[in-house]
Amino acid sequence: MIGLSPFFLIYFSLLAVVLGAVLGSFICCAASRYAAGEHPFRGRSKCDACGHLLGVGDLVPVFSFLALKGSCRYCGARIPKDCIVSEVLLAGVFLLCLLKFDVTPDFARAMLLCSILLAISLIDLATYTIPDGLLLLAVVVWAAFLPFGGGLVRGLLGGFGIAVPLLLLVLLMEKLLQKEAMGGGDIKLLFVTGLFLGIGGNFLNLLISCVLGVLFAVLAGKKKDMAIPFGPAIAGGTVLTLLAGEPVLAWYFSLF
Repeated sequence: MIGLSPFFLIYFSLLAVVLGAVLGSFICCAASRYAAGEHPFRGRSKCDACGHLLGVGDLVPVFSFLALKGSCRYCGARIPKDCIVSEVLLAGVFLLCLLKFDVTPDFARAMLLCSILLAISLIDLATYTIPDGLLLLAVVVWAAFLPFGGGLVRGLLGGFGIAVPLLLLVLLMEKLLQKEAMGGGDIKLLFVTGLFLGIGGNFLNLLISCVLGVLFAVLAGKKKDMAIPFGPAIAGGTVLTLLAGEPVLAWYFSLF
């Protein structure tokens, strides 16, 4: 629909970018509070270093960070880069989702899923855990959009078809290696992503996630015995599959 008019394309693109940046800022703040053991939605934003309450001018996504040169206005402490990365990342993802799905229920579903995946990634990076509440919220989103397409059977096959064999494989590896091979939260997350992607898409997601996980470990300089949060890799694989998985799967199945 937006392709019919350059005006509407620009208008909705700007809306998607602004909404993504605002939600990215909000999610980053909520995730950091959750990781610190605080209530994620209670209280005003403040500087982590000096505790000074932040004003409106300090909370404009992206622009405040750039205007303040990445430092607190009141004490000069460096502002964590998680905030601007989250804002820019979610703004870009929302724009790509708009261009992919147009102004449709699929676009709304993709925005909600990507927002939840960002929260999961930030919390997993900080705490090495994936909250069940966020996974349940994603399931609710999937169920709420079933009347608009997607398919109940397709979703359940995508979830159970990947998560159950993976769980059995992980249990076997842990039995042989006598140590944890993969967190239970990661397996539950792959079940949830399968609801949205279907079994073919979720299998592709698993492959991409493994590659991203290895790259993350290498870039982060992780040692052999150190734990690696896999949630961000699954989130990244899900977004890539959501945006570009269809042609890859179509090419693969065409080989048969």
